[in-house]
Amino acid sequence: MSYHAVIFDMDGLMFDTERLSYAMWEKAGKEKGYSIPESVFSEITGCNVTETEKILKGRLGQNFPYHELRTIRLIYTDYYLEKEGVPVKRGLFPLLSLLKKMGIKKAVATSTEKARAVKLISLAGILQDFDCIVGGDDVEKSKPEPDIFLEAARRLKTDPAGCIVLEDSERGVFAALKAGMFPIMVPDMKPAPRIILDKGIPVYATLDDVVKLLETLQHS
Repeated sequence: MSYHAVIFDMDGLMFDTERLSYAMWEKAGKEKGYSIPESVFSEITGCNVTETEKILKGRLGQNFPYHELRTIRLIYTDYYLEKEGVPVKRGLFPLLSLLKKMGIKKAVATSTEKARAVKLISLAGILQDFDCIVGGDDVEKSKPEPDIFLEAARRLKTDPAGCIVLEDSERGVFAALKAGMFPIMVPDMKPAPRIILDKGIPVYATLDDVVKLLETLQHS
């Protein structure tokens, strides 16, 4: 496999923030008298703000105060992150170091809004490691549409066919496939679904395993 760029998802892939996000959605919901089941939360994984609002109102009622609860959730989340720091996923630092050594371009393509993504990546101390960051508000259509990955390739000035995409969600994997890229799945809160396995998508437990894969490819 020949590649010249790696595109990273953020939440659940680089940072262990999906569990934190769910916990804070739960907390914000209870504060306003709403219960947000984990099954509903799993549907919004990988979605941008617009799609998330649509799904939550579809599942919890059109009167669900999405923007109010989202604001509360972000306040709780930011307080936690400022106190505890960004929870970085195992293998991220070694992977970034390897790609830098290899001279491989790197981008982040996340459904999170760009300003917030830049904030989290900066808090983790790795903003300088990426050539570009594309947020969910930089494109019109959310994953599983390919827009965000194609925009990342455009900004990297690279051919989509030469891009590896690292994703933790089914939505992200299918977005990468639609973009004509090579996805690798590193599942987070739930295991890879059968449809991913049946398509032969590589699935690894941690980013450490991705490091081993790329080292093998480097020497093959």
